Amino acid sequence: EANTVTVIVKPNGLDDSKLRSEMENLGVTIARGSGPFKQTTFRIGHMGWITPTDTLAMISALELTLEKIGFKPKRSMTKAAMEVFKSNLY
Repeated sequence: EANTVTVIVKPNGLDDSKLRSEMENLGVTIARGSGPFKQTTFRIGHMGWITPTDTLAMISALELTLEKIGFKPKRSMTKAAMEVFKSNLY
């Protein structure tokens, strides 16, 4: 368990090098999975001073990138994140 990285299981057929490249174009760096999960996951780091706005920007970039390369989420990830942020404000 680590509080500095989130590991996400890739959908079948997702080209992680394309995902990483497109995310880099938006200014967000993500990494391949590691060890036995290298082929099936990718990692998002969140070390240091990460604000809710930083997290929302990353989630938005991920959602846009996934849609661009052909993987449309069932529900808006950005909208879901906003709901969580709002619920924690009050």
